[in-house]
Amino acid sequence: MIPNTVKIGPVIYRVEERDVVSKFAGRAGQFESVESVLAVCSRLTPEQKAKTLWHEIIHAVVWQTGADRGPGISGWDEAIACCYAAELLQLCHGIDWRHGPPPATVGVCGVTYTVSVVAFVDKDDPAIDWDADLSEGWIALRSGTPGFVMSCFLEAVLDLADDYLHLKTPRDQRGRLATRFHQVLIDNPALWEGQIPAERPSAHKRGRRKPAPDKAA
Repeated sequence: MIPNTVKIGPVIYRVEERDVVSKFAGRAGQFESVESVLAVCSRLTPEQKAKTLWHEIIHAVVWQTGADRGPGISGWDEAIACCYAAELLQLCHGIDWRHGPPPATVGVCGVTYTVSVVAFVDKDDPAIDWDADLSEGWIALRSGTPGFVMSCFLEAVLDLADDYLHLKTPRDQRGRLATRFHQVLIDNPALWEGQIPAERPSAHKRGRRKPAPDKAA
């Protein structure tokens, strides 16, 4: 079941289910910036409605940040909305975005990755907050407050999805979008509450491929 409203940044958007979303035939959803509306086709299945809602949330975040404006950007926002919506939807199952912890494993574009919370992601550069390896199937997160760790986890997942699908989103822009998506999850627990199991597994405390002793969490 999708919520009636979604808070994105300073704006509270109404979520409207319509038989016909817009004048464009076959459209499953639509983001209406001036009216502050996220429209979803009422004839979709519950799973399709949830994915379409995330698709429109992404359009709203991209529009608010101005990331959809500039040379060579045409079509990019639709590509990331399609890509990120599926990943954000599956991240709404079984994860407490306010308190953590991140899951022990996570699927990204059909590939399962192990998730580790460690003291140091890279002992040679303690300032690195997270790292991920597309080919070896792991995500390493620097330990910290729940909010910090969960934000790093979300950015790592979107980074992997972006790379896997060759969207070529600039790394700094990816980080800004991930931060905004994390805030959406914090501000709208109705998107994920009620889908958290009573006992949540903690992330495996494993290091990188060849962890040194001082990398233990």
